[in-house]
Amino acid sequence: MANRTVWKAFRCTEEEAAKIAEQAERNGLSESDYMRRKIFQLPPESSLALQELKSSVLKIGTNINQVVRSCNSRRFITNMDYQKLLELLEKIDWKYYETVQLLQAQNENYFFASEHDDEMKNEKNHEGAASDTGKAKSKKTRRGG
Repeated sequence: MANRTVWKAFRCTEEEAAKIAEQAERNGLSESDYMRRKIFQLPPESSLALQELKSSVLKIGTNINQVVRSCNSRRFITNMDYQKLLELLEKIDWKYYETVQLLQAQNENYFFASEHDDEMKNEKNHEGAASDTGKAKSKKTRRGG
C-alpha cells in the first residue's frame, strides 16, 4: 500500500458527511478509502465482495487443513478424503467465479453510470457551445461581417 502522508480536506454539510459515513460503513471501508474509490472511479462495492471472498476462502481453507491433517495422521489418503478435498477446491473455484461475475457486473454498472454522466455533461457543453456559436454568427451578421 502507498505511504499516504498528504491530507486533503473539504467542506460538506452535516447531511453529506452522514451520507459519506453511511456509504463507507455499508461498503466496509474507511471514509478515506471510500472517498478515494469514488474520486478515482473504483466501485466501493468491490471491497465488500472481496472481503466476503476472503472470508469464504479462509473457511474452506480451514476445512482443507482438517482433511489434510487427518490424512497425515493415518499416513494415507482415502477415496473419501480425496473426494472431500475435490469438493472443497471446487467450492473455492466457484466462490472465485461468483466474485468475478459480481465485480464485473458492478464495474459495468458503475462505469456505465459514470460514462452516462460524462456523456450528459458533454452534450450540455456541446449544446451550450453550439448556441454560443450561433449567437456569435448572428452578431457578425448584424455588424455586416
